[in-house]
Amino acid sequence: VTLSGYFFNTGTARANFSGTITDCTYVSSATLTCVTPTGPAGTQFVQVSVDDPSFNNIITWANSSANFTYYETPNVTYLVPPLGPTSGGSEVVVSGEGFLWIEIAAVIITFDGVAATSIVPFYDSGELKFTATTPSSVSSGIANIKLNGQQFGTSDVTFTTYTAPTISTFEPQFGPLVGGTHLTVSGSPIANL
Repeated sequence: VTLSGYFFNTGTARANFSGTITDCTYVSSATLTCVTPTGPAGTQFVQVSVDDPSFNNIITWANSSANFTYYETPNVTYLVPPLGPTSGGSEVVVSGEGFLWIEIAAVIITFDGVAATSIVPFYDSGELKFTATTPSSVSSGIANIKLNGQQFGTSDVTFTTYTAPTISTFEPQFGPLVGGTHLTVSGSPIANL
C-alpha cells in the first residue's frame, strides 16, 4: 500500500496496522510504501513511525486518521451469460462471494487474464454484483476479480468464447401475421454451444 502524509524522513519507517507492525520503504517526504501484514477482517487503524529504534528503543507513532480495510478473499461463482464472441463487447453479470464496493476504480475483472473494458457495480436483492464488458480478442478462460487492483480472488468459473456467426440466408422469407413459420437459417460458423 502507499501511505501519504507529511514530513516523512529517511529514518526507519514503520506502519502500525492496529497493533501489527511492518517495515516501510521511504519514497519521498510525503510518501511511504509497505506490504500489509496479515490482519482480521474489517477496518483497522493505521499509524506511521519514522523513529530510529536504536535511539533509546522508543518508537513514537504519528497521529493519523487513516484506516485500512481487510476483507475475505472474493470468489467468482457465476457468469450470465457464461459465453460470448471472441470479438468482445459482451456485457456479463459477474456474481460471487465476498464482493465489496470499497473503491470502484480499484476493481478489475479479467477474462482469461485480460481486463474487462468497463465495470459497473449494482445490487440485486441486496447482493453486490458487477456488469463487466468483455475485451476485444478475448479467449476462453477463467473469469476472476481483484477488489484492490492487486490481488486476485479465487475462481474456477470459465467464460467460453466462440466466433460470432454470420447469417447468409434464411428460408422462407415471408409468413403470416400470426407467426408459426419455421425458418431454415444458413450461415458460418454456426457452433453447437
